[in-house]
Amino acid sequence: MPASADNPGPGTEVRSRTPALAITALVLALVPCCPLTGLVGAMLGFTAYRRAVREEAAGGQDRGRRLALAAMVIGGMGAVISTLTWNHLLLVTDEAQESMMTHQIRRIVAPEPDDDTALAEVWEDDAATPPEAERDAFADAVAARFGALDRITIVSTARTGSFFDPAIEAACVFHCERASPTGAVRFRVHARLGEPLDFRIVKLTIDGGERGDLILGGTPQAAGTP
Repeated sequence: MPASADNPGPGTEVRSRTPALAITALVLALVPCCPLTGLVGAMLGFTAYRRAVREEAAGGQDRGRRLALAAMVIGGMGAVISTLTWNHLLLVTDEAQESMMTHQIRRIVAPEPDDDTALAEVWEDDAATPPEAERDAFADAVAARFGALDRITIVSTARTGSFFDPAIEAACVFHCERASPTGAVRFRVHARLGEPLDFRIVKLTIDGGERGDLILGGTPQAAGTP
């Protein structure tokens, strides 16, 4: 059988790339917080380990077998741990964003009497802010139809808009005293370097059934009547 890199012939001096490959695998496996590099490190470590085993079987010396084995273990564990960590961070981020959105919605549906900063922090801009009479009529209509607001649950979100003008459509359930109507809220997302995402309401809709939907913002329609 002719000699090759993986199957050297008898008497052939064995000089493989196993040490360099094993070192590369270990370096990649040690990169933190990156599942992809951990996975690549584990795969390279497996390749280096196989080459080292073949080299030893051919009468060569141990050239990086332990290093390759360490890369396999560290890379595999690192990939799993990094994936779980990123999933947890994404979950925490989503929960924080939903909390911010529900807080903004509550300030419109059930405004506090002393909340003087609601307009500047909730609505997209001055041009999109509904008149005070329309805002009051909307809140009064919600309270008259469904009772006092208890809590808001965001069922799902969908990203809309463009890369430079992102927006989010949130499907919500408004848990009130006498009923739990569904609704939708359109947010404009403001991203600033080094700051949390800022969600501004563009349009808020609460399903009103046969009596008509309650709509605030986004269109010139009236907020509805109780």
